[in-house]
Amino acid sequence: PAKSVTFCTSVDKNLAGVGINTTFPVSKVTLKMQAASVFKVSTIKMTIYKIDGTNESIYNTVDITVGPTWDNIVYPVDFNEAGKYRVDFTNGADVIASGIVTIQ
Repeated sequence: PAKSVTFCTSVDKNLAGVGINTTFPVSKVTLKMQAASVFKVSTIKMTIYKIDGTNESIYNTVDITVGPTWDNIVYPVDFNEAGKYRVDFTNGADVIASGIVTIQ
């Protein structure tokens, strides 16, 4: 089952989110994704969609190198435009985590 994405200002040494929220100013936001199980692959795709009413457009796509025994990712993203965004992490065709953040 898909897990959620946590949006925060940073993470501490134990990878716990600091400044967790769903709304941020235009800035760098740290994304923390916790999967339900280990990845078993070397790459996870992160796709960020900008939501405009009922339309979504791809804002950014990144292939993130991971270890096969990992089950989480911490990744900073620069959001340069105000708006609502959905972030999906996919392992192959499967969405393993998704979350929505508002940048204002």
